[in-house]
Amino acid sequence: MKISKIYSNDPRMKPILFRPGFNVVYGDVEKKSAIKNEHNIGKTLLVDLIDFLLLKRTSKKNRLFKYKDKLGGWCFFMELELEKGKFLTIKRSLDSSSLASFKLHSKKNQDFSNEIVWDEKDTKLYAKKSKDSLTILEDLLGFDVLQNYSVRFFLSYLLRTQYDYSDVFKMPEFQGLDVDWKPPLFSLLGFEEKYVIEKYRIQYEIDNNQRILKTVLGSKKDSSGEAYVLKAAITEKEREKMQVSQQVDKFDFYLKEQKLNKQLIEEVETKISKLNSERYRLDYEINRIKEALREKVIFSIDDVQKVFEDVKIYFPEKMKKDYDDLIKFNLSISKERSKYLHEDLEAYAEYLSDVTSELKKLNQQKEEDLSFLRGTDTFRKYKQNQQDLFGLEEQINQYKARLDSLGTAENYEKKIEVLREESKDVAKSLKKVIDAGNRIHGKISAIFTDIFKKTMHGSALLVVRPNNAGNPEFESITISKEAQDELTGQSEGYTSKKVQCAAFVLSILSVYSSRKFYKFAYHDGLFESWGNNPKKNFTNEVRKICKENDLQYIVSMIKSDVPEDFSFNEGEIILSLDDKNKLLGFSF
Repeated sequence: MKISKIYSNDPRMKPILFRPGFNVVYGDVEKKSAIKNEHNIGKTLLVDLIDFLLLKRTSKKNRLFKYKDKLGGWCFFMELELEKGKFLTIKRSLDSSSLASFKLHSKKNQDFSNEIVWDEKDTKLYAKKSKDSLTILEDLLGFDVLQNYSVRFFLSYLLRTQYDYSDVFKMPEFQGLDVDWKPPLFSLLGFEEKYVIEKYRIQYEIDNNQRILKTVLGSKKDSSGEAYVLKAAITEKEREKMQVSQQVDKFDFYLKEQKLNKQLIEEVETKISKLNSERYRLDYEINRIKEALREKVIFSIDDVQKVFEDVKIYFPEKMKKDYDDLIKFNLSISKERSKYLHEDLEAYAEYLSDVTSELKKLNQQKEEDLSFLRGTDTFRKYKQNQQDLFGLEEQINQYKARLDSLGTAENYEKKIEVLREESKDVAKSLKKVIDAGNRIHGKISAIFTDIFKKTMHGSALLVVRPNNAGNPEFESITISKEAQDELTGQSEGYTSKKVQCAAFVLSILSVYSSRKFYKFAYHDGLFESWGNNPKKNFTNEVRKICKENDLQYIVSMIKSDVPEDFSFNEGEIILSLDDKNKLLGFSF
């Protein structure tokens, strides 16, 4: 897929006709004024326009969207060359940025600015019940590369502005987790990505279980140590309880002398004791539930969907099975867990109210039964023993409740340990995949190194390795020209990094040139800060690569970027911009 034409329904924007091979968007401005004027003439804005027409989701951060008020009524069109004799035109406007129209045709350089009949008209960019615009575009393009991911994933590498060369692999749009971009890149380099996906899925479950464990444990670090302490404490308090109970039994004779019904008093005391224990348990459970409800929602399907859309990662139905367990797990945490906790809280609160009311009645009855003893030493001792007994029972119940909680925590600890072992096994399998290498990665690496060497007269390596966590790591390493056995940090140099970014994209496009995939790239501001020789070397190499692989490579250059002894081939400058001839015909 190459770009054939971009135009608008507003005559102020002149149509841009693209050609095969090397294309130049030329800015007739000097370097001193470029910083101020180059965005105003539109060479960088063209990157955003292409991205917009390829169904990028608009936001206030999008540069094109900032000019929405000035572009009211404008419609933009992009003609794509799919295969020999087959073209696709996409229509989109900022006024209705959530809609897109598509039309297949067999002739090049068409003008559909007044067209009424479209194959797919005003389709929604993100539809739930019908096919959305992105799905329609994927069907029309028919890519056989990265079929398990959105067609937009690799666009981040193809469409770079002057601010997008800080990293060869991780683009600024990939602000989420590594799982959002490493699996598709791993696949693009010819590796089987199933172990990468499984590795990140397991790690996600580990993280979620650790959050729950933290809630259960509170300030404790683990359950094992405290469990033994609690068991010992329960044993000691049970012993103290037995001693106090024996003291209470000594009141039997005295009660008989006073002609009191011991059995009735004991029944009241037993009920009070049990209800006090139950009240403590209810208080403990209610506090635990409230603490759990204060925890933030661990997983949100909408948030993940938004991340997927923002970073352009798409998982079709056949891939969703890999995440089914994870999604169900998080849904149960965020929805069912909250629902049942609220139901339990309501039930516990109602039960606690009943227990409190019953305790009030029983205490009143006890006071009435023993009112005649209120002023005696015997009663004071009796009451003190009863209070001690109640306090011991309360402590025992408290310790047992905490022990039960630690039992739950222990279950999570065991689950986390099992998941960590699974993660280690998957990491080993992933390492075997990386160590084995593959033919596609070998070709991409060879082309990458060759482009860098012919441009910079040095060597650069494209490295894929497992990192300390067992996940794939992508690196570009250079070899010193002075000491060929010395690996250096040259890849961190500004010009060197730009060359590697471009070389990486060209090597990918070259290897997949015979497949149904992208066959174009637009790199804005690529030549800024380059020396003259690297510019000429790279340009000649790009011309050769594009011709051999039927690719289209577009760059922007301002006047001061062009070496004095360098000349463009006929037709290579597809668009010339200056203060009087701007992309959209006016300044912003």
